[in-house]
Amino acid sequence: MGTTIRWLHLTDLHVGMTDQSWLWPQMRTKFRDDLRRICKVAGPWDFVLFSGDLVQKGTEYAKLDEFLDEIWTWFAELDCDPKLLAVPGNHDLQWRDPEKSAMIVLETWPTSTNVQKKFWKDTTKEYVQEVKDAFAAYEK
Repeated sequence: MGTTIRWLHLTDLHVGMTDQSWLWPQMRTKFRDDLRRICKVAGPWDFVLFSGDLVQKGTEYAKLDEFLDEIWTWFAELDCDPKLLAVPGNHDLQWRDPEKSAMIVLETWPTSTNVQKKFWKDTTKEYVQEVKDAFAAYEK
């Protein structure tokens, strides 16, 4: 007997985007109704997979928490308690100063197997810290 895993895929929310303060109230009811309709067919979901760009600038995570709390309230109304699996997108990090030497080194990543190997083997490297700092708010 097989086990079924049900998941909902969301992407590119961009919390904090210009003009979103008026857009979300216009879309809230439609989105909630869509969740109800889809849940009747495909739910209840075990996971919500969010594939990038949860926020706009890498700094709007308090607003994102409010949005996710609201959505999870809706899931509870649907007798659903999915776990969140999120993969960061380019808007989810805090961009670093491109003039820093560590960032210049990271630009060589696609062609430098030496940088790739050192990144994974030596976590004390300055460019490793730059990546950690860029994603610190996302991780939190």
